[in-house]
Amino acid sequence: MKALENKCSANDAMIKNYLLPKFSAGSLLLGGKLFHMRCSAHILNLIVKDGLDVIGDGIEKVRETVTYWSQSSRRLELLEDTAIRQLKMKSSKKLVLDCKTRWNSTYLMLEVALVYKEVFIRLQQRDNQYKNLPSESEWELAKVMCEHLNPFYKLTNLFSGTKYPTTNLFFPMICEIRLSLKSWLDSKVEVIRLMATNMTPKFEKYWDKIHGVIAVAAVLDPRYKMDLIDYFFPRMYEIDCELETQRIFELCNDLVSEYQAKEKGGLGEDIGESGVGSGFTSSSSSSSMWDVKGFESYKRKHGRQRKLTSELETYLEQEEISKIKVYQRLGLKFLKN
Repeated sequence: MKALENKCSANDAMIKNYLLPKFSAGSLLLGGKLFHMRCSAHILNLIVKDGLDVIGDGIEKVRETVTYWSQSSRRLELLEDTAIRQLKMKSSKKLVLDCKTRWNSTYLMLEVALVYKEVFIRLQQRDNQYKNLPSESEWELAKVMCEHLNPFYKLTNLFSGTKYPTTNLFFPMICEIRLSLKSWLDSKVEVIRLMATNMTPKFEKYWDKIHGVIAVAAVLDPRYKMDLIDYFFPRMYEIDCELETQRIFELCNDLVSEYQAKEKGGLGEDIGESGVGSGFTSSSSSSSMWDVKGFESYKRKHGRQRKLTSELETYLEQEEISKIKVYQRLGLKFLKN
């Protein structure tokens, strides 16, 4: 853990002391204000690792069970025979033994082990050397852990996905993660409360102020604009909501002003009449990872209305477009989820 945090500190020092001085202020957007953005997958890894520290030996029996039944081909054959012939299971998932330094492997281990829970119970009757069957409370802990780690696992896959999703997709999921941690603090399950207590300080250390690049990308998504900021920030920032909202708006405004001053094909040219830039990416799978319906309901009731004083505000006041319209304007066939 300390090594991961030291890596962040080393990166900060390298950016500040070695890279930024190599560039003239005028060559970087906003004088380099947005130059450094920490690796989101790395930050997520730090947050979850702090949460898993509180589990202790709570899932050790599950780990021992997976280890035992993965050790030899004979045991694997017995497991498959019990699953397919006796219990008529159709799952073809392979047991996953985790690496303790990689939390996502622990998630996968628990997820697959839960599938074979009844198989392990039956195997205890067939193999008298198998002594590590988890208790019902330990299975319940594994289930609760899987349910709560699932959003983190999906977001990690999105960050490191081979299809390279665009940054506009990250913002709502990071916000949902923060709101989840907030709700976990009031959980009836003690281990979840402890996890949230451990994870929240790390989240606030790195993501208390949503990085400008991520927020601007969400604003420039013609489905969301500032309405997505208005939807999430009051639930995330009880005290500094207006301040944080204004920070994002002013950042967008500063970027537009700088592009206009440099005469490098302003924002309006990139977005065009359709409101879709050439780099726009839509992902139906990512949409299911956060409360899209809640946002749509909010937008219908509380959508922004402003006096138009700039090109940015003119863009923000244009009607948001739906996913179907995006696909139509890009000339693509829309596939329903």
